[in-house]
Amino acid sequence: MMSRTATALVLSAVLVLGGAFAPVAHAGGEVTVGMGGVWPQGSFAAYGDPGPQFFGRVEVEIPDLPAAAIWLDVSFAIFSSETFRTEATADDIAFPVDQTTSQHALSFHTGLQLGSSSHNAFFRPRAAVGAGFYYFSTTVELRRADWYSDEEPLYSETLDSQFRFGWRGIVGADFFVSSSWGISCEFVYDHVFGLNRIEGEQEAEKTARFHGVTVGAVFSFD
Repeated sequence: MMSRTATALVLSAVLVLGGAFAPVAHAGGEVTVGMGGVWPQGSFAAYGDPGPQFFGRVEVEIPDLPAAAIWLDVSFAIFSSETFRTEATADDIAFPVDQTTSQHALSFHTGLQLGSSSHNAFFRPRAAVGAGFYYFSTTVELRRADWYSDEEPLYSETLDSQFRFGWRGIVGADFFVSSSWGISCEFVYDHVFGLNRIEGEQEAEKTARFHGVTVGAVFSFD
């Protein structure tokens, strides 16, 4: 479940970045949605397991520069989600519960993309770089595992949260099967400053790097 801090970050990013896009809102561009995998590079105190990631991106062409675009994306990565059965007691009555611990990250980026200036080509390579922020969090949830399992969780808490800045680089290509939509394939590199990492037997805030591969559907608009 998304915490109130993460919700506030989402709303702030939408308002600030939405205003940044206003001057070029009349231009053409693309919308991409997709998913893939993320692989942390190195040893981490947390957020170190590979897992799935999901993203959405808007690219708006810069007027008079057909090969350049401003882009904004939001992505969500799940590093781990583990559930095990345990037991809870209420009013001296014991009942089974499932405890789920999840580690994930929500991120926002905006930057510049350079790519193909043709709107009619089947193959359109591109490269992009941009700055952004990341919200890493670890949550735990207890939910009844008997006939009351469909009710609200008995307990939920955010055990850890880290707000970090960084940058993202993207190299990929779009394969348009028609003038309005196509398939997106890309390699994603994330560079995060000050994430807790393990060095020997010690924890320290160091630069963290993540590699990702994604595929998606891209839609063109005028």
